[in-house]
Amino acid sequence: MHLLFLTQLALASSLPPWELVLSECKEGQQESCLEIALRFRDGKKAPIDIRHAHRILEQSCNEDYGPACREWARAHRTGDGMKLQPFVAIDLYMKACKLSDGIACRELGDMYTIGEGMPLDPMSAFLWYDLACSHNDGFGCYEVGLHHEIGYGMGQTDLKQAHYYYKRSCQLRYGHGCTAHGSLFERGLGTEKSLKSAMELYDEGCGIQDGRGCSAYARALLKTSKKNTNLAYLYFEKSCDKGDPSGCREYGIYLEKHEPERALSVFLRGCENGDTLSCKRVRKAQ
Repeated sequence: MHLLFLTQLALASSLPPWELVLSECKEGQQESCLEIALRFRDGKKAPIDIRHAHRILEQSCNEDYGPACREWARAHRTGDGMKLQPFVAIDLYMKACKLSDGIACRELGDMYTIGEGMPLDPMSAFLWYDLACSHNDGFGCYEVGLHHEIGYGMGQTDLKQAHYYYKRSCQLRYGHGCTAHGSLFERGLGTEKSLKSAMELYDEGCGIQDGRGCSAYARALLKTSKKNTNLAYLYFEKSCDKGDPSGCREYGIYLEKHEPERALSVFLRGCENGDTLSCKRVRKAQ
C-alpha cells in the first residue's frame, strides 16, 4: 500500500471507523480495502481520488477478492476515470464470478442480454444469470425465472422452473422476485389461480422495496372490495415513493379531486420516471 495514499487517508478523517478499516486493510483484509477504495471513488468522508481508488481495486482484485474485481470491472465498463474498455471488463467480471461474486455473474449476464462488448446472446446471458443465482444473487434468480416464464433464449417456456426461481429470488430478498411470483398465481400460470397467494407475495415484494409489488397489491385490493379503496391508495403512494411511476399516476388520480396541487407534484414524479399518462396529466394541469 502506497505511503502517500495512507497519509491522505489519515488526514481525511480522524473517525475511529476509518482508523479501523485502514488497520484492517494494512493487515490484508480485502473487504476493508474495498471500502476505502469506494470511499475515495465516491468522496465519502475522504477526498475524491479516482487514481488511488483504482489502484486499490486492482491490488485487491489481484489478491483474488471477487467484489473488488467486480468494481474494477465496472470502472472499465463505464469508463469511470479511464478509457472505456468493455473487453477488459468482461475478463474481470468473469474472474469475479469465478470467485463466487454473484453480482458480477449477473452484470455479465446483463452485458450478454444487451450485446454490450459482444454479440447479443440470450442463452449465454441465461447461463451467467444462473451462475449468479447459484451464488445467492436474488436479482440473478429473478432473471432466470423470467427466462423460463417467457422462454427467452430457451426455445420454450417452463413455468415450473419459473415458479422455482421466482420463489428463490424472493427468499433472497429481491422484492421483484416476490412480485413476479405473485403474478404467476394471479394469472394461474403453472398453478391454480389464487389471488390470496398473489396478494401475499405482492405485499412481501412491496415490503422489500419493490414499488411494482405495492402497485400490484393496491390493484388487487381494488378488485376484492370497494371498502379497500383508501388502503389501496396508500399502497399506490408507497409504490410511487419506491419508484414505480404507475403508482404515482394512480395516486395522483386519487388526489386530483381533493388536493390538486399535491396531485400535480405526484404526476410530475411519475412523468420524470417515464410514465406517459402522468406526463399527459401534467400537460393538462398546466
